[in-house]
Amino acid sequence: RLPSLSLISDSLQRFRVTATFDPTVPVEKRPAAEYEVTVGPYPETRAVIEGPVRSPISCGFSLDASRSSDPMLPPGSGTEGLTFLWTCPSEACARIPQIAAGAADGSGGASGPVLSVPGGLLTIGVHQF
Repeated sequence: RLPSLSLISDSLQRFRVTATFDPTVPVEKRPAAEYEVTVGPYPETRAVIEGPVRSPISCGFSLDASRSSDPMLPPGSGTEGLTFLWTCPSEACARIPQIAAGAADGSGGASGPVLSVPGGLLTIGVHQF
C-alpha cells in the first residue's frame, strides 16, 4: 500500500509485479504483469474569507478564513491541517499586532484562521490582505 500523496500529481506511473514460488528463478524469467496508473492533479485548497469590504477608520474588524477547506483532508476536519498566513503589503498593516508579531518571529505575517484588526491602526485607503 502506498502512503497518501506519495505519487507525483499529473503523472503516469508504471508498476511491474513479478511472482514465483521458486526464489532461484532469475527475476527476468519470472512471470510479470505491468499496470499503469494516471495520477490526476491534486484538488485546490478552497480559501473563503469573510469580513467587511469597508470599515470606518476608527472601527476594528476581523477577517475570518475558518470556512476555508482542503479537499485532500478528511471530511469534518475543519481547519485542522490547514496553515494560514495573513500578509498585507501596506506599511500601515505593520501596526496590526498579529502581523507585527509574525514579522518579529520571522514567519512573515499573522497566523491562524482569523485576523483581528483594531480600529484606528489603518490609514484611509485600500488595504489588501
